[in-house]
Amino acid sequence: PEKLGAKQIHNMICQLQLVTVGEHKPIKHVDHPNYPTPYKSIVYYINDSDGPTVLYNPDGSEMVRCEHERGKLIMFDGSIQHHASRPTKDIRCVMNFCID
Repeated sequence: PEKLGAKQIHNMICQLQLVTVGEHKPIKHVDHPNYPTPYKSIVYYINDSDGPTVLYNPDGSEMVRCEHERGKLIMFDGSIQHHASRPTKDIRCVMNFCID
């Protein structure tokens, strides 16, 4: 955590998403909406896949679309709504962290 400027890791989750067939509507969310202090959300992409992570502005418009590339790490303010897109070509494997 200290290499990222963090005091502690609040949670760490490994997610494996399978290829989605048919329609899927992603749900915008924040990782810990009731956490009492500011934190950073981190997504580390373990493999190459499709299925970007999308971050949103406070008005709900799209801020940035982060393509899924092996070895890439994105870090953003934990209060930013975001969602993961389901893969259509290959499995999507990520590690998610929340730090402060």
